[in-house]
Amino acid sequence: MTAPTGRRLVFALVLFLTMATAHGVNARQGKALNAPLSSISWQPYAPGNPLQVAMLWGDRTKPGDYGMYLKMPAGFEAGRHSHTNDYHGVGIQGTWVHTNDGGKPVDLGPGGHVFQPGKQVHNDACKGATECIILIHQMGPGDFIPAK
Repeated sequence: MTAPTGRRLVFALVLFLTMATAHGVNARQGKALNAPLSSISWQPYAPGNPLQVAMLWGDRTKPGDYGMYLKMPAGFEAGRHSHTNDYHGVGIQGTWVHTNDGGKPVDLGPGGHVFQPGKQVHNDACKGATECIILIHQMGPGDFIPAK
């Protein structure tokens, strides 16, 4: 990656995170929020599931868009699945591997971006020894539909 391309990628990530934070401030009815990643409160994604989430804005169980961090343990693989609604994902930490059904796996380090249309089968994994953190912005309630 060339230096100008790297700078553009970092700028795009900062711009995306700034917009996400601004949206979160509005959702908190005018109360400003400054939260370093180290201060984020993690919750289990679901009972017995190794994934963790940190909600940034909205509610993933209700209509409307929401934003969250998703943490995957190193070596984790979700298996082929889909979601009802579209989402955008941006890698924050680790090597997130995203595979569209019928496509080749793509390694996405910090700053890597995915747009995943709803109802399309895909797979996600966390490659390497570092846990993965992904910023997810989904355009409706979150779900996980295993592929057949």
